[in-house]
Amino acid sequence: MDYFLHHGWAGNVLYFGKFYLATHLPWHYAPFFLAATTPLAILILAMIGLVVAFKKILRGEKFFEITLIFLWLFLRLGLGILPESVKYDGVRQFLIIIPAFIIFAALGFDFILERFPKYFPKIKKWKTQVGIVIVIFFWLLAEFFGIFPFGGSYFNEAVRFAFPNNLDKQFDFEYWGSSYRQGVDWLNQNAESNSTYCVPIAGHLIGFYSVRPDLKSDCSENTDYLMFFTRWAGIPESLENEFHYREKDPVFRISKYDSDMLLIYKVK
Repeated sequence: MDYFLHHGWAGNVLYFGKFYLATHLPWHYAPFFLAATTPLAILILAMIGLVVAFKKILRGEKFFEITLIFLWLFLRLGLGILPESVKYDGVRQFLIIIPAFIIFAALGFDFILERFPKYFPKIKKWKTQVGIVIVIFFWLLAEFFGIFPFGGSYFNEAVRFAFPNNLDKQFDFEYWGSSYRQGVDWLNQNAESNSTYCVPIAGHLIGFYSVRPDLKSDCSENTDYLMFFTRWAGIPESLENEFHYREKDPVFRISKYDSDMLLIYKVK
């Protein structure tokens, strides 16, 4: 508990279009990101499962087991709600509760499979159940491929409806730099010979990829290309003054959900 309440990281976090210190984020940051990064299909099933589990407890069924799962889910989530706790990186700090959340979703799924066929008595039960499984499977498959291969930037249908574009201006949309792979590929294929490039955010990640031998990293005024993923909270304030990149159109961009993930500018 002491770790979560007194973590030393105090960087800036973009949340609903505003920058906050990680030590001063609103209490709802944790529950919001748990909900916002869960597909609606699973979220709905989990809500049904929570009700089913609560009713089981009231009936004295599996009291000990279900109580443990409730504690697994809500103790860590509760720590994230406390005003003293440091919150950042979206749902990453709460991954420990995902298995418990999925258990409740499974209870909800089982409830739907048993109850829903009763509304269609003329259709054989197994056919209705298979139909439900197929619908949910392809629903989740569509969500998976909608963001692939950048699963760490997933936001569900409700968030995308509320913010149909520019999610990167509302939340830390791209954080881990997975888009740098495609950015390096673009530089390798399109950058002029003996060019220089600057990666001002998490530049060490470029070391995981093979950069063309004649391309050199250089963040001085002599750089030719500026490349960064759109974690706006981490972009140095001096970057615009030094390169005036906002006055230019990017020569390459990666976008998902009509929101930018990575930008490359030719600044010289």
